[in-house]
Amino acid sequence: MVNSVDILNQLTSAVITLNADLHISFLNDAAEALCRHSREYCLDQTIDTLFTELPFGNSMLEDCLRNFQAITLREVVIRPLGSQNEVHVNLAISPLNSHELLLEFEPIDRILRISLEDNLRSAQAVSQTFLRGLAHELGNPLGGIRGAAQLLHELLEERDHREYTQIILNETDRLRLLVSRMLIPSHSNQHEDFNIHEVLEQVLKVLIGDDALDFQRFSVVRHYDPSVPEIHGNKNQIIQALLNVVKNAAEALVDIDEPALTIRTGVTHQFTIGATRHPIVLQVEIQDNGPGIAPGLLSQVFFPMITTKVKGSGLGLAITQTIVGRHHGIVSCSSRPGKTSFLITLPVIHPKPDSH
Repeated sequence: MVNSVDILNQLTSAVITLNADLHISFLNDAAEALCRHSREYCLDQTIDTLFTELPFGNSMLEDCLRNFQAITLREVVIRPLGSQNEVHVNLAISPLNSHELLLEFEPIDRILRISLEDNLRSAQAVSQTFLRGLAHELGNPLGGIRGAAQLLHELLEERDHREYTQIILNETDRLRLLVSRMLIPSHSNQHEDFNIHEVLEQVLKVLIGDDALDFQRFSVVRHYDPSVPEIHGNKNQIIQALLNVVKNAAEALVDIDEPALTIRTGVTHQFTIGATRHPIVLQVEIQDNGPGIAPGLLSQVFFPMITTKVKGSGLGLAITQTIVGRHHGIVSCSSRPGKTSFLITLPVIHPKPDSH
């Protein structure tokens, strides 16, 4: 016959019981994994010695035990001791009797990530529709303007007048190039295997040459995982996607006394994006120590025309989201003052980008 301990060990929720002294008297397998310490180590410890961040204190636990009253905390953050990663949980604290408490931690990171991915895919669909529509509307009149300017340029004889038409031609070509980038053609066959670190170094070289950023004064910390495999895709598009993110981060640091960028690469196994589970994915994290993104704006940063910059177009992150989406990946963002992070996840083994 299966006993109660075996049943508790089958649960995905972490279950911990505390005695009257608020010391751990039992924990199931999921709780052992959550605490990141062995059961032997955890037993008889106080709960606050196993976590560096908890949404409650001993006073709340004592009140719960004394008043025989259950408490439920939704979508709270905890951080296991020795871990840099936050864990989002629903937490239920219940008195079993007058001298025992039951704590149940229900991990919800997966649920939150699914919700986030749905929002990101929605932003990606809106971006694609908007950018294609805008590019289409701009393409024809730009062609007409350039054609008329070319004819006028050939008819004019005075050099000063021809300089004006040359400006029109140059600026029209620049706008047409912008339109082509907005379209991000999916029919391109320029797919190849490439190393993500070479791409990142190329992006940084571009920014070093940007006088407006004064990038030489930036502290750039690289945490590159040398074991990451090559990925397959359109190298130029991935360069553009990363350039948009890194430049966006750098521009947020222009008024910071000690601007710092941190770039990390690594791999994660058995990672699900949408409905597809990938055996291995490459992850690139770009982190800055800027003022952060306002909470009300954080959920909208990937939508086109959303920007806090006076001279910003609000297209950079939208284009990045579209490019990464075409490579079957996803981009997410987290932010608080002093730490904003963009995480780009790209499957290492995947179909080629859409060909229609």
